[in-house]
Amino acid sequence: MTLRQLKQVGTSHKAMLENLFFLDKKDETTLQDLMKAALDHAKSRNIEKLMTCVTSNNITGKIFFSTLGFETLGLEAKSSKIGDEYFDVHWLLYDIV
Repeated sequence: MTLRQLKQVGTSHKAMLENLFFLDKKDETTLQDLMKAALDHAKSRNIEKLMTCVTSNNITGKIFFSTLGFETLGLEAKSSKIGDEYFDVHWLLYDIV
């Protein structure tokens, strides 16, 4: 998992949560612990908002983030393309404060 704090003027209170993957249900407890550590770290860096995205067909990922309190911010159609197939992503937001 990568927590990348934004650097542009006026955005340092935001961070992107990237590269978080789990293969099956048994990884969920570990990921919850990892997310708690990431939130604690974000708070220590004065980050107020965390953003991430989940591929629209990743139901498990969307449920995982919603149970942590992330809310859907929007849908980005055709966000990525692999070969001839496009994938949509749901952008999610977590307000820390």
